[in-house]
Amino acid sequence: MKLSVSMANKEYDIHIQKGILEQLSKYVDCNKRYCIITDEGVPAKYLRTVKKQLPEAVTMVIPQGEQSKSLERLSTICNQLLMHHFGRDDVLIALGGGVIGDVVGFIASIYMRGISYINIPTTTLAQIDSSIGGKTAINFYGRKNVLGSYCHPELVLIDPEVLETLTPRIYNSGLIEALKMGLLKDRRLYEIFISGEENKKIEEVIYRALTVKKEIVEEDEKDNEIRRLLNYGHTLGHAFESLYEMQELFHGEAVLNGMLPMTRNQEILQILETIADRFNIEIKSEFKVSELIKYIKDDKKHHGNSISIIVIDDVEQSKIMNLTYHELEEELSKYYAR
Repeated sequence: MKLSVSMANKEYDIHIQKGILEQLSKYVDCNKRYCIITDEGVPAKYLRTVKKQLPEAVTMVIPQGEQSKSLERLSTICNQLLMHHFGRDDVLIALGGGVIGDVVGFIASIYMRGISYINIPTTTLAQIDSSIGGKTAINFYGRKNVLGSYCHPELVLIDPEVLETLTPRIYNSGLIEALKMGLLKDRRLYEIFISGEENKKIEEVIYRALTVKKEIVEEDEKDNEIRRLLNYGHTLGHAFESLYEMQELFHGEAVLNGMLPMTRNQEILQILETIADRFNIEIKSEFKVSELIKYIKDDKKHHGNSISIIVIDDVEQSKIMNLTYHELEEELSKYYAR
């Protein structure tokens, strides 16, 4: 399967194929100089597979987790790139999940005022969502994704076979982004989750989710209009991640927690809660709504005393609402008072 993304100033392809990790020479210029950046959570065999095909590549393995999305880690990586004399003609390779994609994409946007990178996502979350769209970011003073930029890869290579080594929790957490895409723009994708066939049809799930996101970001790259719909669950989700110090919830788990209060359709709400139970995702309730609001106020989508929130009325029926923080607190309190 192949998707071609066409932005105003960038075009790139996404290839989805089992076993593609062992066929890099078909897609990359092996004569170029590469730096592979991965983390300790990525199985070593995947790094060995890439290194076997690019034996001269420099390798950096960073700690796993959100703590690597920091200025300190960026500084360390950029220093290593300088020590190895990497320049603008060289290429970075992001081999890992969403954290690696964010870190490498952000570095690619700022190092030498811009360097190319290839994204090889290895988690459901990265393959379904963050591998496309150009958004990169790091955390700052305990707040999620405060510092960031737009930087599109030169190429995305997706190998569904690598998902087999994920724990069920990480695997299921990443699937939430596809569930979100289905609710927003693809009824068939949503119905796959209702049927419980998301694992059996994982390649279709990845392809459909990326197709939804591709069409949205091609129309609105910089989050000015329709792309804001992709924030469904994310504004609250990022606040949940910050509230629990980016340790207790995985990203998809936090996003699902953010989707629930903003789902007006009771039938869909019950289905989401059923899926949460099937995926063993805890629905948080033991917290003060006012504490969550405190973190929401640091979100990029706030405007003075209000914030843009995405609300789902039905499948493929969503809207953007500007709520004051008081109105949002009332909305959240209604959900958690049920």
